[in-house]
Amino acid sequence: MLDEKYTGNGKVVLLAGGGKIYTDIAARFVRSERSLEEIAASPYSRQIVRNILESGHRAALEFDFFLFGVEGYSRVTETQLVRKRLASYLIKSGRAELGGKRRFSVVYPASVRDFGAEVTLPDGHTTRLTGRDLADLTRQWYDAGLEAGLPEVDLSYLKPQATEFKDIIGM
Repeated sequence: MLDEKYTGNGKVVLLAGGGKIYTDIAARFVRSERSLEEIAASPYSRQIVRNILESGHRAALEFDFFLFGVEGYSRVTETQLVRKRLASYLIKSGRAELGGKRRFSVVYPASVRDFGAEVTLPDGHTTRLTGRDLADLTRQWYDAGLEAGLPEVDLSYLKPQATEFKDIIGM
């Protein structure tokens, strides 16, 4: 079965971070003569962070860390994200099974789901296919390849860019 999702409905969830702790420690470190243990043991101070940032030491911001969960986006989005390399990415395998069943999940604009175009099949016949038809035909082909024993990593070369990815991003 084809699992369809549509662009604009993905989500990004802050799993951890925005932890004022790291920025605070970095801000204290810049100006303090105290030991690292003392700096780390100090309670968070918004004023210290504000002071160091206002003095121009913006590098302290680079020490904050965020961990996001991302789902409901296509591999097109994944490609754009990882090209920037400003973060660490842990991408869920597209070959993972859920409860013994593989999920063939796609994310695409609703406008292409029902758009139909005349295409010529290899046998010379023509037919009208929608975006949904193409995604489902690819899923059927993929499943048949698995049943025939082809390596899943080889089959993945022809998975559509609309295939959903799930990701944890640390930055």
